[in-house]
Amino acid sequence: MKKKRKIQLARHAGFCFGVRRALKIAENSLTRKKPTVFCWGELIHNACVVQDLEKKGLRVVKDLKAIPRCGHLIIRSHGAAPEVFNAAKKRGINIIDATCPFVRKAQAIARDFYQKNYQVVIVGDKQHPEIIGIRANTKNTAIVVSGEKEAAQIKNFPRIGLLIQTTGKIELLKEVAAKLLEKTKNLTVANTICLNSFFKKEEIKEMAKDVNILLVIGDRKSNNTKKLAEVGLSYGIKTYRIESAAEIQNAWLKGKTKIGLTAGASTPDVLIKQVEEKIKFF
Repeated sequence: MKKKRKIQLARHAGFCFGVRRALKIAENSLTRKKPTVFCWGELIHNACVVQDLEKKGLRVVKDLKAIPRCGHLIIRSHGAAPEVFNAAKKRGINIIDATCPFVRKAQAIARDFYQKNYQVVIVGDKQHPEIIGIRANTKNTAIVVSGEKEAAQIKNFPRIGLLIQTTGKIELLKEVAAKLLEKTKNLTVANTICLNSFFKKEEIKEMAKDVNILLVIGDRKSNNTKKLAEVGLSYGIKTYRIESAAEIQNAWLKGKTKIGLTAGASTPDVLIKQVEEKIKFF
């Protein structure tokens, strides 16, 4: 007799506050500011959501010259460099700021460190738009490291201000902080990890005690989805990162009766539901 599968869905799976807020701002703007609203890069890292918004009239741009004077520009949830805001204002572009409040706080902390003559160090992905925007608030003088190995290569400084990408891991922040204590007599650490990201990781920690397998749903470009998968693997769970239900393979679930399910901060509820339904019918 085939055993019934138990699906354990993480409470905080899917959209975070910042993403829901950005989507609401975009939807309202498309309703009021038609025919065309522009967005500085993809609003969030999810292809399905971005495509849906494009159908409604949201146009993704990377060059302000593509926006007509008096046009409307949404700043995506990951934020943008101060230079983007300044240049847009000079061109007469109306700015609609959908920057996540947690990202905006990280930008402010980095700027404060810089103004107080700290060498700013950011833990994160240097190519990620959030990190690019945060670093810009230090006149691009901040050093970006992915972990303790890169932190070990930093030279000594009188004062160092440390912060982390909002979707980062607390363990990583601690590791880098410990290494930087060897580089300075004055280290100030700001925990800029957003609460939703923290809760998502803690839920995986609890799941690890009970599930046989973990599925993490999210766009390939989503950094926070990548981090969630890394957490699952770090706790010894057989973990698979997927974008949709179509990617699930029967072999993964064979003999598995307890399945953990979570999703990145940019993953819509409909994709989570589709994965749940597919698991039930395997």
